[in-house]
Amino acid sequence: MEGIRLTDAAEATNLALVSAGPQTIASKVTQWALTPQVLAWREITSATPGDFGNVRYEYGLRAETNSNIVTISTRSSAALYAATRSWVLFSEEGKLCRFDAAQGTRSLVIEAGPQGLWANDGVVVFSLGGGKIYRLQ
Repeated sequence: MEGIRLTDAAEATNLALVSAGPQTIASKVTQWALTPQVLAWREITSATPGDFGNVRYEYGLRAETNSNIVTISTRSSAALYAATRSWVLFSEEGKLCRFDAAQGTRSLVIEAGPQGLWANDGVVVFSLGGGKIYRLQ
């Protein structure tokens, strides 16, 4: 490679590790979010043919942190909103929920699904409509 000069064996080893290529973490992903602490995604886990050409899909909402993959939800209604720091924000059956990847816990935030949600650096802002916005910290 032109312009790169390796000065010792350790640098050569590091370069080899970096250029090993990408790894597949999940397939059939429909949504995903990423922070330095957590990668979260929603993926199709199975597809079952139905009547009249319809297909029934089952989904899994998952997160990876510190090389550990956990399933947050297997409900078909689960949808990923965003991730910030170690939090994964998602809806399940019309309710806003939070998974804390650092603690390995999930909790109900509110018994309603937001119309809009924005997350950045540990702050979450969402709207339930009517011109009001709410903040979680």
